[in-house]
Amino acid sequence: MNPLISSSQPLTLIALPDFCVVTVQGEDAATFLHGQLTNDITGLPDQTARLAAYCTPKGRVLATLVVWRAHDGTLHILMPRDGADDVLKRLRMFVLRARVTFSLLNDTVWGVQPNEALSARPGTGHDHPLGVDFLPQGTLIQAPGSQRWWFVASGAFDPATDAPAVQCGVADADTWHAGDIVCGLPWVRTKTRDTFLPQTLNLDLINGVSFTKGCYPGQEVVARAHYRGTVKRRMALGKATINKQRLDHLISGDPAGPALDATPTAYASMLAGTDLFSPSLPDTPCGRVIVAALPGITDPHTVDQAMYLLLEVQISDLENKSEFRLGQPAGPILNVTALVE
Repeated sequence: MNPLISSSQPLTLIALPDFCVVTVQGEDAATFLHGQLTNDITGLPDQTARLAAYCTPKGRVLATLVVWRAHDGTLHILMPRDGADDVLKRLRMFVLRARVTFSLLNDTVWGVQPNEALSARPGTGHDHPLGVDFLPQGTLIQAPGSQRWWFVASGAFDPATDAPAVQCGVADADTWHAGDIVCGLPWVRTKTRDTFLPQTLNLDLINGVSFTKGCYPGQEVVARAHYRGTVKRRMALGKATINKQRLDHLISGDPAGPALDATPTAYASMLAGTDLFSPSLPDTPCGRVIVAALPGITDPHTVDQAMYLLLEVQISDLENKSEFRLGQPAGPILNVTALVE
């Protein structure tokens, strides 16, 4: 059922200005992307999207992407706007004689979900293909989670007039990002680029890596870790309710420092890459934050606020139910759970 046409429940339409869409055109577009990304692009079925990563030759992820094919055969990529220019610059370096061009579109990106504060369900939505629907107003792509979609509007889009069936609720982009985190979707941004293997981000477990498609940058490293069973770290879900003053001091590193009064999005950006510690080994970080979100905050002076994080942790620590603390050995305690059994 198309949620922009009819729905059995009220829906929320959320603007996502920190995401962008890139078109990849040309006779060699599919084969070129196939040779650059971790997933099968030449075998991408119609009206289906695939999650993929773009890696360095050492197998470290530079970007996570969602790829689909339009009616005219043009390939489209959904990715965070943060770092998109650098990724496109790098891709263009390897075009050589291939007949392929890249364009950054002006289309706006929206999230569509049931009218709830947080609609995603932990670790769900990766066991089926991501469907794509083409509408007069734009393109609708199934997102992981429970009844969640990305909507890429074609040109100017006004929810009040162009999507009259949507009974818009109130939510912000941070709520959508928290949903991505809960369902285990690891968006890599500038601060954590060239840091993680695809397996560390669970991309091999959520249909983001093909081990039969052939070569791509970093393929030997990724395949070796897969077939030799040398993956020692995985992505896990972290949750906490944190005092805002404590969060300010944690980020600034100054217990007597002033309040940051940053936006939730800015706090989330500052938390990316933060080390994790275990009281049993206080002198050595035991993991780090991949991405964070602080949803539903309208007052920057809120005292206690919910925080959702995707974390890189050692599998052994996760299995042993070790205690994880954020930022320092005496930092806030995180409730950490596995995303994939």
